[in-house]
Amino acid sequence: MALYQPKTDVTRGKLVGQIVELPAGTAKSIVRHGQTVEVIHGGLWVSFDGVDVFAQVGERLVLPAGIDAAVMSSSTGDRVVVCIC
Repeated sequence: MALYQPKTDVTRGKLVGQIVELPAGTAKSIVRHGQTVEVIHGGLWVSFDGVDVFAQVGERLVLPAGIDAAVMSSSTGDRVVVCIC
């Protein structure tokens, strides 16, 4: 049984509960609309609005709504898994 069940908020077109795996050496850009990012495995680096944020397993951070995307990658160079809630 999965901890998080993906569902789509049809009224806003936002994916909720998406599990994202970033292999070592990769990055992902996501649109910010106030979602929470929870680290499930590894260390996370997120950059938005000129700010760099770091989080470890079990930690959560909120991506404030904004017109610029956030960029996520591993803070340790290893694989990272997050839930975008």
